[in-house]
Amino acid sequence: MKKAFILTITAPLMCFLLVSCSLYNLFFREYLGDIQITFYLKDLPAEIKYNQAHVPLDQLEYYWGAHIDIDDDPGTGDTDGFDVKLSFVIGKTERGPYVANMNKASGWMYIWDSGTGGYTRFNPQGERLNEPADHVDATDNIIILGAFSRWEELAGLNASSRFQFETMYYAESGQVYDSTSIIVGSGTVIDTEGDVAYSFIDLLGAKVEY
Repeated sequence: MKKAFILTITAPLMCFLLVSCSLYNLFFREYLGDIQITFYLKDLPAEIKYNQAHVPLDQLEYYWGAHIDIDDDPGTGDTDGFDVKLSFVIGKTERGPYVANMNKASGWMYIWDSGTGGYTRFNPQGERLNEPADHVDATDNIIILGAFSRWEELAGLNASSRFQFETMYYAESGQVYDSTSIIVGSGTVIDTEGDVAYSFIDLLGAKVEY
């Protein structure tokens, strides 16, 4: 007869676990930001090839982005009503190709503001410097983008703000996209598996927390 294993959690241990989880969550949010966006992908490889020969110079090669309608007004922002786009991108900047660890890929985290029409990239501290962004945590089949509510572009974020998630890969045949439906406020959206040929941009779903 197999013996059953029973774990008994005492009150002090439970308290320790709760405090530990709270501290971990606090550290995670302090590092990645108090706004977190997670992309769930079909298969995100450990290594990624970029600066490929078929991609034109200065064009985006990879794109994982969250499009945000801050003011819940489709009449403002871009043609789809999105005021801000927070994204992790890898662009063609020189001859290649190169292969890199996905967590160390030469990408940048950008935020686009419809008010100015400009792009800003951030360093690990959320400062507006010309440094690589460490806010991206690409592990297994998940990409996490972290942002801070102190950024002026996100200052108006509220429970009625709309989100849509989009990915793109510049294949030899041209740009290939995948996108989710729109959700309102914090939450999770599910997307169809296999609706694009490239698993690293094939969204299974996405989540936003703030």
